[in-house]
Order: sequence, then structure tokens, then C-alpha cells
Amino acid sequence: MVRAITEEEYEQLTLEEIAPIELNSANIDDNATLEGLAHKSYKLNMASWTQPNHNGFTVKISNASSYGGVRYNIIINQNGNAIYNRAYYGTATLVFDAQNNSRYEVIILNASTNSLKYRAKINSYIR
Repeated sequence: MVRAITEEEYEQLTLEEIAPIELNSANIDDNATLEGLAHKSYKLNMASWTQPNHNGFTVKISNASSYGGVRYNIIINQNGNAIYNRAYYGTATLVFDAQNNSRYEVIILNASTNSLKYRAKINSYIR
């Protein structure tokens, strides 16, 4: 299940700092620039041998700017299959119910021919 949430709902989530040794958890904070029609991929693995499995994650895109207007898609792949693909024109805050032992890829696709600047925060958590 995927749903958009408000800034207030995002702030109420318990998103903890993840120790680097827990490689199967997501704690991404990335400021990026994409050239026109380019994309960037972020990969998550929701399985862990040593910690409880994280079964949810958030995607927050903020500070998006582009000459002529912001246009980008958020695409989510689960185990290589697209499960979500939506167009956005500004800030986006999403929460995903993840499946244990699944691999996810979050793709930010610039749908404009102009460069896109944005900040991506992706955090996994235990629901």
C-alpha cells in the first residue's frame, strides 16, 4: 500500500537514526541535481539477519526546483517490478507498507528537459 501523507503525519513517524552496520535499513538524505530527462535510483533491502525487519519506508522529496517548473516522477520497484509510478510538481511525502524480504528501488525521474534540483529523504522503519 502506498499513500501520500501530510508534513504533520511525517513528523509524527518514529524515524530513528540507523547504525551503518545495519546495511538493510534505509537512512538516505541526498541533495541531488538531475539533468533533463535523467533519473537517480535509491535501493533498499527490507531483510535483516540481525535486526527486526523494517516493514515500512517513507519517501520525502523537498526543495525541488527547475527552470520552467518542477516535473518529476517517483517510481517504486519491488523485486524488479514497478508497483508505483506517479507524477509530481512540487514536494511529495509518501509512506509505503513494505514486504519482508523484498528489495525496493526508488527512482526519481526528471520529466523535464531542464535540470531538476531536489532533496530526497528515504527512511525505513518498523511499523
